[in-house]
Amino acid sequence: MNDTLSPQITITPLAAGRKVIPLSFKNGDIWHTSIKLPDLVVENTGGADTAITQVSILGFSQECHVVTFVRDADAVDAALRASNGLLNKLAGIPVESPWRAYNLGALFGDVTLTRDAFETSSHLSPGAATCLRLSELASFLYAGDAEIDAVTCAIKLRSDAGEATVETPIGLTPYRCEDDYIFPIKGPATIMGTPWNQAWGHRMAVSQEFAVDVVDFRRDETGAFALSSPPKSACVDDYYLYHREVLAAAAGTVIAAGNGWPNAGCTNPLEYSEKRVVELTGKLLADGMEFVHAILGNYVILDHHNGEFTLYAHMSEGSVRVVAGDDVAQGDVLGLVGNTSNSDVPHLHFHLMDSGDFITANGLPVMFSNVPEGVAPGFDFGPTNALLYADYLFVHT
Repeated sequence: MNDTLSPQITITPLAAGRKVIPLSFKNGDIWHTSIKLPDLVVENTGGADTAITQVSILGFSQECHVVTFVRDADAVDAALRASNGLLNKLAGIPVESPWRAYNLGALFGDVTLTRDAFETSSHLSPGAATCLRLSELASFLYAGDAEIDAVTCAIKLRSDAGEATVETPIGLTPYRCEDDYIFPIKGPATIMGTPWNQAWGHRMAVSQEFAVDVVDFRRDETGAFALSSPPKSACVDDYYLYHREVLAAAAGTVIAAGNGWPNAGCTNPLEYSEKRVVELTGKLLADGMEFVHAILGNYVILDHHNGEFTLYAHMSEGSVRVVAGDDVAQGDVLGLVGNTSNSDVPHLHFHLMDSGDFITANGLPVMFSNVPEGVAPGFDFGPTNALLYADYLFVHT
């Protein structure tokens, strides 16, 4: 795996329990693979200054090397300044603060920080460590005649002893959801931010990696699609999906629910701002609201007793019809679509995850039995393990 510098460098995952789940689909004879790469801690355990001069990501299919993404020292330094600056800032938040756990969990996974600071450059003095946020370095998107089934990270190093390359495999967890899920909204709906998009939104958050937002596009008087409502509507009641029924995607047990996030804070979607949401959330926390409830708005989490959990968020105040401990059947009404918490228009946030802890869970790809496989504008494809494509799907269930 290594050569002369091997004993002086150790590489470990930042989040030991992080699942690296490939998304893949086949279109004709071409396989497409998308992988959100993990974060690796690189520690200089030797006695000499060492520099990272290049990082390469290698993709394989059936042990054959098929693709390489290469980033030079300048790109590595830029990524380290951004990601480790943020990681160090989060490390400075008091351990007892729920915001520390929430932001670490959302951005990096279930992380226990064992050091006060990571280096923000590619130069490592003895005993120093840096965190390579590989997803910042390479957007792993590949199209070819083979499905990617293995990935390796190769890190080129330089010190007074010379140059060496250290390679470490990145364990992949191929995944297809266990249960027979139905889409959680009946009638016309639009799925936004499908997980093929690595550039923004849910894919950047660990437990939400394969999440979707459900709205309802319709044509306006000009024939163009209007996002969720008549143009520039200041009234939440005008939005097409508002107060639609939210359905249990599969049978399960309610393990958490919240019903008290006030609609009064979000009746005019045009007034949405992140600053205002933070202020409202802070007030609710100060008044004693449970942290996850304050973050998600009115919500439900279901345990499907197969290692999978579904989350439904941003529902309307007082509309949630279940409480923790309730058993529900597939298709039971859980509540009504709302606009609570971090929501700029009424919508349903939905995702599948591998534990009931929204902060530390891994997101899982999901398919719906009543949404045809391979649905996407202009695409006709078969085998896939997740909803595709970036960025909008139109469905009618």
